[in-house]
Amino acid sequence: MDVFDLVDAYATAENLNIETKTISDLSIETGLDRQTLIDDFIYGEDGLAIYDPVVKRYTILINEKAEPFGRVRWTVAHELGHIVLSIEPLNHKAPCLFSKQLYIPPNHLLPVN
Repeated sequence: MDVFDLVDAYATAENLNIETKTISDLSIETGLDRQTLIDDFIYGEDGLAIYDPVVKRYTILINEKAEPFGRVRWTVAHELGHIVLSIEPLNHKAPCLFSKQLYIPPNHLLPVN
């Protein structure tokens, strides 16, 4: 099973609204260039999971150009893990590109201590 199919299967089984979106998709939607999104929104990471409580939707945002391509699949699976484990968003530091967008800092998801 492909990781994107896994996301869809989990969303269906749990009756959740989960979408995957690429940096390119978000660039088209917002009019912001790729590098700005990478630097200012995902802070140079390969992806992140966002929950929008207004529309009750999770978005897995991925940098589709991460190398090697296996990294993209790993990132999608990693972000799905945050959704499955119900890790709560901890702050609102990222620029608001979605309504009431929530950002989870990487160091809170996998603490180094």
